[in-house]
Amino acid sequence: MIENFKIEKPRIFPNTIISGVSKKNVSSAFPDGISFHTAIDENKNEYVANKEFLASFLKTQPEQLIFQNQIHSDIVRIVNSDSKVETSDALITSDKNLFLCIKIADCCGILLYDRENEVIAAIHSGWKGTMQNITQKTISKMAYEYNSKAENMLAYLAPCGSACCYEVKYDVAKYFPNSVKQISESQYLLDLKNEIKYQLSASGVLLENIEISKDCTICNTEYHSYRRDKENAGRAVAFISISDAHIKRY
Repeated sequence: MIENFKIEKPRIFPNTIISGVSKKNVSSAFPDGISFHTAIDENKNEYVANKEFLASFLKTQPEQLIFQNQIHSDIVRIVNSDSKVETSDALITSDKNLFLCIKIADCCGILLYDRENEVIAAIHSGWKGTMQNITQKTISKMAYEYNSKAENMLAYLAPCGSACCYEVKYDVAKYFPNSVKQISESQYLLDLKNEIKYQLSASGVLLENIEISKDCTICNTEYHSYRRDKENAGRAVAFISISDAHIKRY
């Protein structure tokens, strides 16, 4: 089963960066797919089992997978191997072999790599996080803590609710005038990826250093989607790590 674990793998990062986004992975063993929805509570059996499964797939130990309690905020944390699950929506580290993990089900997972200083970040950014510009705040924290420069960064935007399906009303659309299309008197389509790309560019990340997944989690049933499945939705995981050894992990 581990060998057949399906992920989307970014192409923009070098081989020393281990990264990906899990797909739903429906099987006879997991009829509802593999989900990381319960990662807030480390004592839940489902979370423990799925964390061990992911660690095995990545050829690492479960304690090397760093999750967070995501609340759609602009809280950014620097973490290491001793870090516990705490409230935040972005994680930064320079530690090798530590996997930063973001739970997504229509929100965008953003993975960053500072090539000059060997620093990575993983960001959870739905419309609320994007409205609060958590991406820019993460880049600013990387600059303050590690002297990272945006022009040295590579960025990947994971599958998320996209311009084809992500319907919002004016109360949300008003924050993104350059990334919405009105489709009725009260409904708009939000291009979340376009807005995040704009924020990355405004922060100094070069457009040629940004990779954007073409997949929409709402209409592509290979992925978990809260908009599609509501309370029955699971969560995918977007992950990134700096490897200090040339280990073929997947």
